[in-house]
Amino acid sequence: MRFLLKFAFLIALLTLALPTCLAQKQAAPATELLENPNFDSGAKGWFLRSADLVSDKQIAGQIVVLKGVGDPEAWSHVGINIDPTPTDQELKFSCMLRGDVPKTNLMINAFAYNNKDDCIAKWHSDFSVDKAKWTKASTVYNAPKNSKYLAIWIVNPNKTAAYVCMAGLKAGPKKKSGQSIAEHAAPAEQDNTLVQATCLVRVKGIANGKSGVVSLPIPGLYREQFPLTFKLAVQPAGALLDYHFTKRADGRNWLCKVNVKPPNNGEAIITWKSLVLISGRKKKDLPKVQLSELAAQLPAEAKPWLRSTACVQSADAGIKGKAEELGKNITDLESYAKSVIKFTSENTGKPGVEFNSLDAKKALACGGSCTSKANLAAALFRAHGIPARTVSHLPTWFDGPMFEHWLTEYWHPGAGWVWVEPTLERFQPAPNELPILAVSSPEDEDKAFDPIQVRYIMPGAAYLSGCLLSPHLYAGGKTSDDCSQNRAKQVCTISGTEREMKKLFETAQRNFYKLMRTTQESTQTSSRIKEIEIASRSGKASELETVLK
Repeated sequence: MRFLLKFAFLIALLTLALPTCLAQKQAAPATELLENPNFDSGAKGWFLRSADLVSDKQIAGQIVVLKGVGDPEAWSHVGINIDPTPTDQELKFSCMLRGDVPKTNLMINAFAYNNKDDCIAKWHSDFSVDKAKWTKASTVYNAPKNSKYLAIWIVNPNKTAAYVCMAGLKAGPKKKSGQSIAEHAAPAEQDNTLVQATCLVRVKGIANGKSGVVSLPIPGLYREQFPLTFKLAVQPAGALLDYHFTKRADGRNWLCKVNVKPPNNGEAIITWKSLVLISGRKKKDLPKVQLSELAAQLPAEAKPWLRSTACVQSADAGIKGKAEELGKNITDLESYAKSVIKFTSENTGKPGVEFNSLDAKKALACGGSCTSKANLAAALFRAHGIPARTVSHLPTWFDGPMFEHWLTEYWHPGAGWVWVEPTLERFQPAPNELPILAVSSPEDEDKAFDPIQVRYIMPGAAYLSGCLLSPHLYAGGKTSDDCSQNRAKQVCTISGTEREMKKLFETAQRNFYKLMRTTQESTQTSSRIKEIEIASRSGKASELETVLK
């Protein structure tokens, strides 16, 4: 009897508790992770670039106006960082989007970072929105377990405006069994990685029958990278007259010079693709260097990057003042470097300053683009007595329209040139994320406003860091269309023993010079390129090295 009474009592408790449990389960709504989903209080917590806030009586909150871009380097976007980021739940981001013209194409990009600020996962979604009505856009993310924060960006790559309102990020149910983000995960920073880089350029002749030369920076041997293949294509085929490779006098950078004759009343489309092997490495623990002792430790090879130039105006009073401000109470080199990229990533300049050039002085005044921020970071380093230079590359972490991206490298005694990402505030980004196109010299910086170069690139970028057209050519099509083709993607990781990897990189270095010669002589056959591609898919260093011999 006592047992039956106890059993009845338990049943009664369960009966009373069950509705409560069900109610709690049903009433556990997805948690809103954004502190300011309606862009109130001046869009506190959000990053705005080429964007404004306006009030709308029909919307509870404010609307972000993504003003559009006049140049492909000048992204128009609004973004936010979620720190910390839940890693055991589905994260659903949504917002309302509208365009200024019918069928406006917008992007939502997201990036997960670990506690070392390495990008460990990325997502890219495209949305086509109308002019007449708001469209709801939503995406779902599953952040990797070692994620520290999630960065989400709504990007308008168009020249016309677009609008954003009513954003939200919900932490939903636990991840479903079997869910994986492997398709988004980037290789670890120490992985040896094969990357495919691609660029496209459209050109026209100033008159029918006119030919000219297109000079394109291409991946060369620099630091951890070893280009394995190079394939050039020109459409229509008859537009290609010839091409050749040249190593620039600086001894670092390579150019592909393409002699083309665009068809009458038409354009020539030049595309190149390159498979690039990049050696992975872990971030360096940098030696402690006191700023007061830096000058005595600088080698002759680094000192040219101390002087003020046309686009890195380190002698400008405003830049010198900002460098002094950033260095206040900082005594060591690494801390100052981190102070610089924190400032450049957040700087939006002063309201009303027109963005019409990419140099450091203008970047301080208006924020600018990634090129601007790289120039500004270099100037702030130099103004503090630290050699620094800018580096153009194609990042694997971004899958949207981009002419090219920029970072800065500064000289750190005991370590050499150290990369910093002045747009995203990343210290020592991993090399397998960024095949390098050009490393700027002071002489290149002094020609940043060269009249020929600025016919294709916004004034202020270092000379020959991007496409250069000879006087008989000009840009064809829409530059933003070209930018959608300029990208890099990680193909696979390459593994092997320490001895196998050493042999692979030695063979890859010899292969590069052979590649430059055989491609120019048109003896780099498509079959050899195919062999290299097939061998790389195995992921085995020994198989790839055998094919490269």
